[in-house]
Amino acid sequence: MMEIRRFVVGPLNTNMYLVISGKEAVVIDPGEMSGEMVEFVNKNEIKVKYVLATHGHFDHINGSGKVCGSLGSSMYINENDAGMAMQNPESMKSFIGIEGERIVIGGTFSDGQEFKFGDETMRVMQTPGHTAGSTCFFAGDCIFSGDTIFRGTIGRTDIGGSGSDMARTLEKFRSMAGKYRIYPGHGADTTLEHEQKTNPFLLDPDSAL
Repeated sequence: MMEIRRFVVGPLNTNMYLVISGKEAVVIDPGEMSGEMVEFVNKNEIKVKYVLATHGHFDHINGSGKVCGSLGSSMYINENDAGMAMQNPESMKSFIGIEGERIVIGGTFSDGQEFKFGDETMRVMQTPGHTAGSTCFFAGDCIFSGDTIFRGTIGRTDIGGSGSDMARTLEKFRSMAGKYRIYPGHGADTTLEHEQKTNPFLLDPDSAL
């Protein structure tokens, strides 16, 4: 059985997730260090096999060095956002006036790749729009959507993204079948069914253009 723990971190209140299966886990979006998360992992003797980023914006990766160092893991990111991640110090400074951490990437992934932990598999679905390498992770009946889809809205496309790419990504979600719970990069979780019925951008993907 999969367990999900959320830790809200950093100046933009990013959702960092610890997804646990048995005694193994995956961390998603290490926006900043969380001593609470590390304490929980150590206390429960959990092995974090992978640290995954949904995309390369600073608020989702800036804590990766400290998180990975504390957990003995490496961070993986979509190959199309690796360059953006390497610009993290300058990017963070341009947004909030504080120079970000230098990012060390352990590896990259591409569409369809899988990460196995415990009895679960985290599957990569490339969802460009918010950034060129934006990614959603699927595990069981859960979707970790990063800044692609939020409750009632979507991520912006003017900071390294594309409105036309976002429209194509939203079209995939509009026609997707299944009862999924969505865990976004910011804010409250939701369901795919709810967003398909109420999210104006899923009702009309071309509105992202």
